[in-house]
This record gives sequence, C-alpha cells and structure tokens, in this order.
Amino acid sequence: MEMVFSYSLSNEDYLEYFLYNSSTNSTIKAKRRRNWILLSLSFAFLTATIFIANYQYLKVPLVLFSLATIFLYPLYEKWQYKKYYKQYIRDNYSGRLNATSDLQFTNSQIIMTDKTGETKLNKSEITEIVETKGYYYLGISTGGHIIMPKYKLEKTAQLKAQLEGLSLDYKISVKKDLNWRFK
Repeated sequence: MEMVFSYSLSNEDYLEYFLYNSSTNSTIKAKRRRNWILLSLSFAFLTATIFIANYQYLKVPLVLFSLATIFLYPLYEKWQYKKYYKQYIRDNYSGRLNATSDLQFTNSQIIMTDKTGETKLNKSEITEIVETKGYYYLGISTGGHIIMPKYKLEKTAQLKAQLEGLSLDYKISVKKDLNWRFK
C-alpha cells in the first residue's frame, strides 16, 4: 500500500537527531567517559600533590575545583555538545531547514522528495528502525538515518503500521527508546 508523508525538519529536529546519535554511539560514549575520568583524575592527582607538598593556600581551592570537575564536567560537556551541533547544523543544514519533504512508501522502495530532487531507496537497505518519544529514525545501510518527527506528521498511526510492516517483511530490528533524553 503506497502512502505519502509530508513534513519539514527544523534546527531542533536535527539537533535532537545528532544528540540521540551521539548518546547511543559506543565510541562517542567511551570518549566522553574517558575525558571525564582523565580530567577528574588529573585534578585529584594535582590536589594530592598539593596536600603532600603542604601548600596551605592551594588546598581548599583545588579541592573545590576537583569536586566541581567531578560533578559539573558532565553538565559542561552536555552543553558543549549541544553548542557544537547547533553550529554544525547552521553551517551544513541551513539550506534544508523548514523545507517540505515527502516520504513515500511503495511496495519495494522508499522515495524521498524535497526541493533538491528525489531519492529512491530500496526497503532492503533499511538497517534499523528507532522510535523515540518524538521521532522515528530509519537507519540506512550506507550510514545516517531518515529523520521523521512524529509531531509534524498527520498520519502517525499509518506510519507506525507502515514501519511495523517494513520491520516484519525485511526483518529489520526495531529499537524503542521512548524515554531517551540526552545525558
């Protein structure tokens, strides 16, 4: 059954996708964790050195700075990632923002049409279907995802049925991350 879904993507839609992608990517998660641990250990080592050398005037500031690093660095890094991705979207996706796109499901293909042209994708090239609270992401074998914001789609029940059928017909894994939030 052929269906067409029309929507547009905003800054927030792309930001949500990049944050989701980075928070679920094992390499990026390991890098973020490693940065936090190394920075915390560096300040702990420096603090221990100051205590051993008995520099009274540096003890309290370094202890406070070490504790701030341990507890506040994850918040800083979260802010830094958002800032980076917002700039990346401005630099690389400004021409696509708020442009209407059509996504058509045919028997064997997904056809995406926007102001730049038409892309035909065989359904067999979909590698995963991810559902979050506000989005569907269709993973593509060549990398990347098709982003579909639920709140901008009129026929979400039909889309959900279409994706369930796609999953069954092509044995595509479905990941439901309905409680996901960027940490």
